Amino acid sequence: MGIKDLWDKITGNTGPKLTKVSGDISTHSVKHLEVFTAEAMVIVELHAADVEKVLEIARSSTPGALATDTTAVIFVPTDRSVLPVKDPKKGWILPLSSTTADKLTSSPGDYEINPQIAFAVIQ
Repeated sequence: MGIKDLWDKITGNTGPKLTKVSGDISTHSVKHLEVFTAEAMVIVELHAADVEKVLEIARSSTPGALATDTTAVIFVPTDRSVLPVKDPKKGWILPLSSTTADKLTSSPGDYEINPQIAFAVIQ
């Protein structure tokens, strides 16, 4: 438990937090990237060949982005319970936990990472 977590517990500020990003963000270019929402879930559609880039970001300690000419998604590696954010300037900012690698593969299909985030992997 970090100092901020302890402070939040003491002050009673224990509700859901929003994902935040700061610092350098490595950007990985991809050919296909779409983002959809279904109720409270954010669904990221990408090619099977680009799944390894997502897993690389999840294993990293720094944020990373996947981007096409028209779409960008920033992934923030964290094991804290935080919610996805659609920032008007930066676009989607999604948390990725270290367990993402256990749930996501490059085989085409749908992968629910947590109650807020899913991936649709296409060929």
